Amino acid sequence: MKKDGERITFVLAATASILMLAGNPHGGEHLKDLLVGQILWVTWEQLIPVFLLSVVIIAIWLSFKKHIGGQIFYIIFALAITASVQLVGVYLVFQA
Repeated sequence: MKKDGERITFVLAATASILMLAGNPHGGEHLKDLLVGQILWVTWEQLIPVFLLSVVIIAIWLSFKKHIGGQIFYIIFALAITASVQLVGVYLVFQA
């Protein structure tokens, strides 16, 4: 049941992104970048901020694991996912 909910959410998000990019002349390219990412062309300048964010997230998680509630967890999760999707795309981040 959980997998079905994840798939439905993914389909709705993909549909929303297609609708938002429909009027953009470069919308197809932007959508491809969002879904597939540019993992082969990631530069060090793009990796350094994500690395620093990952170090901070891991430090927070390991230091306060027992005290982190639902809201804090979801904030940390959102930061990690957002940074990852920008580099490698939706498909690689959410590959199960």
